[in-house]
Amino acid sequence: MTHEYKFNLVGVSCGGCIRTIETRFAASAEVESAEFDLPSKSVTVRTAASSDLIIDLIQDAGYNARLEA
Repeated sequence: MTHEYKFNLVGVSCGGCIRTIETRFAASAEVESAEFDLPSKSVTVRTAASSDLIIDLIQDAGYNARLEA
């Protein structure tokens, strides 16, 4: 089952930060798609994985994230 999660990104300030996370997502088979919004510092992710796994991927890229309620 595919889920759509929206995360607030902590520590992201530029396109380079987003590219770093995109690269990490691309290396993972868990992420089906990701839409970033730099002005709101958020990302919407489509995945069959848990939100915790996506947060782990973002943290592996060097940033933090919170699941938006």
